[in-house]
Amino acid sequence: MKMRLILICFVCTAFFSIGFAQSYDLGEVTQAELQEKVHPKDTSANAAILFKKGRTYFTLTDGQFNVITEVSVKIKIYKKEAYEKANFSLYYYAPSTGSGEQVDFTKAVTYNLVNGQIEKTKAKSENIFTEQVNKNTKVKKLSMPAVKEGCIIEYKYSILSPFISNIRDWFFQYDVPINYCEYVVDIPEYYKFNNHYRGALILDIAQEKVNRSVTFSVGNRFEYFDNRMTYKVKDVAAMKEESFVNNISNYRSTLIHEHASTMLPQSTYQYYAKTWEDVCRKIYDDEEFGPQMRKTGYFEADLTKLVEGLTTDDEKIAMVFQYVQNRMNWNESYRIFTDKGVRKAYEEKTGNYAEINLMMVGMLRHLGINAHPILLSTRANGIAMYPSFNAYNAVIVGVKRNGGVLFLDATSKYASPDILPLRDLNWYGRMLLDDGTAELVDLMPKMVSLNQENAAIDLAADGSVSGKVRNQMVDYSALRFRDRYRQLSKESQIERLQKNYTGIEVTEFELADNGVSEALVEKYSFESTNSVEVIGGKMFVRPLFHLGLDENPFKQETREYPIDFSFPFREKQMIIVNLPEGYTIETLPENMALGLDKNYGTFSFSITKNENKLVIQTNLEIKTAIMPPDEYESLKEFFKLIVDKVNEKIVLKKV
Repeated sequence: MKMRLILICFVCTAFFSIGFAQSYDLGEVTQAELQEKVHPKDTSANAAILFKKGRTYFTLTDGQFNVITEVSVKIKIYKKEAYEKANFSLYYYAPSTGSGEQVDFTKAVTYNLVNGQIEKTKAKSENIFTEQVNKNTKVKKLSMPAVKEGCIIEYKYSILSPFISNIRDWFFQYDVPINYCEYVVDIPEYYKFNNHYRGALILDIAQEKVNRSVTFSVGNRFEYFDNRMTYKVKDVAAMKEESFVNNISNYRSTLIHEHASTMLPQSTYQYYAKTWEDVCRKIYDDEEFGPQMRKTGYFEADLTKLVEGLTTDDEKIAMVFQYVQNRMNWNESYRIFTDKGVRKAYEEKTGNYAEINLMMVGMLRHLGINAHPILLSTRANGIAMYPSFNAYNAVIVGVKRNGGVLFLDATSKYASPDILPLRDLNWYGRMLLDDGTAELVDLMPKMVSLNQENAAIDLAADGSVSGKVRNQMVDYSALRFRDRYRQLSKESQIERLQKNYTGIEVTEFELADNGVSEALVEKYSFESTNSVEVIGGKMFVRPLFHLGLDENPFKQETREYPIDFSFPFREKQMIIVNLPEGYTIETLPENMALGLDKNYGTFSFSITKNENKLVIQTNLEIKTAIMPPDEYESLKEFFKLIVDKVNEKIVLKKV
């Protein structure tokens, strides 16, 4: 299957001459730039990055190398919707004790055109502030002043880090166009980095050696050279959001540096390049990971009472999962290591990802169940592409049984055994075994989740409509509904329906939810006076009334990214329509059956008359969680035919 998912390659050293003669410096703002009303190559853009230039280099102080990154940015704001571009945040490591990073903003200026003259407004101290995120992390924020439509903002920031491995990822694409992007990296000869490039942009790349020298005292001179890599690209189009995309940042053109080795003068060679095996073994052996699963004393008494009388592993697994899920409250911290440990988390009834799920591994193992931790990267965190201790940000539980793996994650109140929170469904995870090895596990669901909608509708002679709808959801369909709407009040549920289905008035509403392992049932009654057209003694009726698909969710001409439905699903509808007295059927839409290539999906539509009733049935099934982008054209046409069909009219005429 041709995926075209992500173009991944090692950065080559060939030079592609494109031509970048123009100067890109801060402070050189022109009236023509300020007068520009729209971006010349993307008139829909609400802002554009006129240039973004960065340089990463190493400095030698007191025999210690530090790494510095300096970035200059110039942004044009076309519309008020882009005012958020005038706010910028930088997270950095700043522990209360020991070495940390330093972040500074400088040259922050907003330019406006006022009465034909360029007006400069410099950022003041109150525009730059620092917040403590957690005990080891701070964020420095910049909020630009005097931001208006048409303005240009410029700023420069620097990051000084004592951690030479910490070269931050460099992005060449954003959600707005970039006129010019340049990144220069100077790495001393003593350090080797593996450069990973992800994305489809073609970069101009140049390599050279630059001589360096440092004088410590009179007559004490230290000489070495930097390996310099320069990356340039012009006229980068904005990354457009598309429907059914996992995390668009997975496909952003990005340069990633991995520290491979160090060979300092008069020192031994040190190798740092990691394999997944290295990463997984070190994580497992960490005091805040593996040993946490072996702690048992804090839960033994409770667990003994909990499983009393249970005889099968399935019963014990379900009981332990439900117990941890109900007792523990996730603090919304994505972590693969514990912060306070499983014992304290258990006592306080709150914890991060690792504390809640490693606790569950310990309980299941105490009962003799073959449970293991699984590392994963959540959807918001992106796909784990390269071996790194930062690749994963969450840990769940896998139980080996019957030749497969049962997934458990108790951080969500709406998950159930083998029904993970949607945030976890991100391609593959790694199951860590006791012998230090790891197994790749597919996290994407294979079972089809059902959403079944039944409606009984009365059609009156004046064209008014009333009816009752019953919508039953199971598995991931139910989980998604619970995540989005379960906490809403009855009044808010009614508002949601009336907003989603324009033209109906909901008169009754009921939500039946008997637990996360059971089906979720939504029921409501409705009335409508604008669902049917009455023209010249004829009625024109949409077969599915307000329940049909109004428009094709796939609108782009082409597709660059995989289509991610999150999980396979089936949506079934059966609508029974009581026809009005004094009318008979003139025409009905024809029945139809469709199928996607490679058995990715099917759709069927049927309509039959039974005395004074019409019975309309549809069945849409998407049989895979992810489809490659080269199937986009056929998928787009598939949904176009569905929309066309469900919007064909039933025509009734007076007898």
